[in-house]
This record gives sequence, structure tokens and C-alpha cells, in this order.
Amino acid sequence: MNNIWLLQANKNAIKRRTTFSIQILVTLYVLLLLFSQLTSPTVAYFDDSETVTITIPTIAEEQEELMN
Repeated sequence: MNNIWLLQANKNAIKRRTTFSIQILVTLYVLLLLFSQLTSPTVAYFDDSETVTITIPTIAEEQEELMN
């Protein structure tokens, strides 16, 4: 009877260690992924252009319009 209890306790200990090891590996993987995303350069670029033409009247032109 005592032997069965020891086998069960050993299985539980192995399961806990395995679960803990998997948690550590997943945490390290997520940290590595986060670090690589934060330190890598962006590849975003803007390729949208629009030409706007305006005329800005000078004071002389405004005075000329007022005199006419």
C-alpha cells in the first residue's frame, strides 16, 4: 500500500515539474517575441500624394483690387 502512495506522489511531482517547465518556456518565448517586435524596425511607408496649388495674394495685389 505504501508503495502505491509513493508511485502516485512521484507521478504528481513529475507532473508539477513538467507543468512548471512548460510555463517557464512559454513565458520565455513570449518575452523573446515581445523583445524582437519592440526592437525591430518598422516597414511601414506612405505612398499617398496629392498636389495642392494655392495662390497667396500679396499686400500690393490686395491694394490694387481695392482701388479698382
